[in-house]
Amino acid sequence: MVIRILGSAGKYPDISCLFKLIARIGANKTAYATVLFPIVALTISAFVEGYTFTPIAIIGLVLALLGNIIVFYKRTPLSSEKVKGDT
Repeated sequence: MVIRILGSAGKYPDISCLFKLIARIGANKTAYATVLFPIVALTISAFVEGYTFTPIAIIGLVLALLGNIIVFYKRTPLSSEKVKGDT
């Protein structure tokens, strides 16, 4: 019973931070930013617990980072593309 109460109480700060992040950068970017959480967790685990990265873990980390780079990269429109606000 005590574990349930402590677990529930620990969720509030996480949810509160998530909502603040959504308000600050928007829901779309927040969704992609949450992909970084496992990367941070594995890095901390490597230093604190001695986690050794397997080839599949490295591939997963690289794919997660590439996905975020693609999403956050600001693409400049080509001259033939219609820019928002142009008539």
